[in-house]
Amino acid sequence: MKKLGLSILFTLGLSSLVILSCCREEKKYWQPVTMNADLFSVTNTYQYNDMYTWSKSPLYSGDTTAADTVLFNLRLESTYVAENNNSFYHSLSGLNSAFATPKCEPGRQGIKHEAQTVKLTSNEEFMGVPSGELLNDYTLIRTFYNDTTDSFSQLSVESFNHFLKNSIHFEHERRIPFAMVKNDSTTGPQRFKLEVVFENGEVLKCETISFIWE
Repeated sequence: MKKLGLSILFTLGLSSLVILSCCREEKKYWQPVTMNADLFSVTNTYQYNDMYTWSKSPLYSGDTTAADTVLFNLRLESTYVAENNNSFYHSLSGLNSAFATPKCEPGRQGIKHEAQTVKLTSNEEFMGVPSGELLNDYTLIRTFYNDTTDSFSQLSVESFNHFLKNSIHFEHERRIPFAMVKNDSTTGPQRFKLEVVFENGEVLKCETISFIWE
């Protein structure tokens, strides 16, 4: 009888740990792990048009463009992460996998760590700005959308995080479009670099292909 009682207590305790593990290991958030950018030359640059309807052509390494605007299609590959990263709960992940059924869609709480700095630079001087210096002031990123109109602001920590919060959280890849406008006679090859530092100290970087912007 004593063995039966101990067996029941052990089973109940194990079940409690599994349930607790499920709650703690539930992957409520998503977190970017890689970042890449595709470039497009744009032929219609009306500031308040829907960015997704702009006429655009892909740019490849070594291409030359005379367009006044280049569209960056930023691609963030993400993974789902748990709210609690305690090693004790991670040690129960095997039990979690064996017995647990997810109670909700992963990533529903959005990004776990927001961006702390967002910096766009070029490898060459661009419109009077020296190589390696901030070029965010020459960009447009969508901050509000309705059926017919985009509203734009400059690429910044605030606008970047705004877009992350309003992107779909149930896909592993997220796309953030932003545009760069050239308004002087600067010519020559350009290779742009974007660096994003997140609140947890993680740093994501990407470089574009090199192209000539006439």
